Amino acid sequence: MNKNKIKTIFFDFGGTLDSDGIEWGLRLLKKLNDAGLAFNKDNFMGAAKKSMDQLFDNKESAFLNYKQAIDIYIYWVIKNLELIIEDYKKVLVDPFYLESVRYIERNRKLLERLSGKFTLGIISNNFGNCKGWCNEFSIDNYFKVIIDSNIIGFRKPDKRIFEIACKKIGSSFEECVYVGDKYMIDIEPVIKLGIQPIWINSNNSKQKIVSKVIKIKTLPDLKNIFEIKDELKLLI
Repeated sequence: MNKNKIKTIFFDFGGTLDSDGIEWGLRLLKKLNDAGLAFNKDNFMGAAKKSMDQLFDNKESAFLNYKQAIDIYIYWVIKNLELIIEDYKKVLVDPFYLESVRYIERNRKLLERLSGKFTLGIISNNFGNCKGWCNEFSIDNYFKVIIDSNIIGFRKPDKRIFEIACKKIGSSFEECVYVGDKYMIDIEPVIKLGIQPIWINSNNSKQKIVSKVIKIKTLPDLKNIFEIKDELKLLI
């Protein structure tokens, strides 16, 4: 990557800004395992995907704040698995939400520092409320462009969503970086366009990657890549 050419950094939202490369389904699976409920991963992820599709298909999803979306998503996963979990909000929703808040708060300082050096944007497969979520967490001011698949009309890996984002922000593909957690929908399409991909992969997935892909474990690893130094605090 020629860092001197980079002007814009795009981020995914779910799994990237609200965790370290772990999608909602896998995060929920861990929460259920922690609660003493064991599931076959493939069977569980089938139910999780169905629940996510239900959120995408429901027009009311566009009006949900972040915690409400988490609540409904978890409720549908439980229902699709035919589970009965008393007080699922306390057992699953609250811990999931608080974990997300911690990640976003940690990443806020990084976004602030990066926004002083680069133009930032978001490209997210979302329900129509990505901009509202950024506003909810007070990080919207760091992003010049927030592209939400439900508003644009097509989802990643459709290359048009990346093309629109670059056009709106005013940067060529070669001047952009995209940071995402899902290899098939975040990384592969930007490779084809000539955008520099950075894959956040804390699970150390064995996915075969091409040499152009930069792999990180946590979002703050971007500080080393883009030579962002921590602020020095003077003790007087």
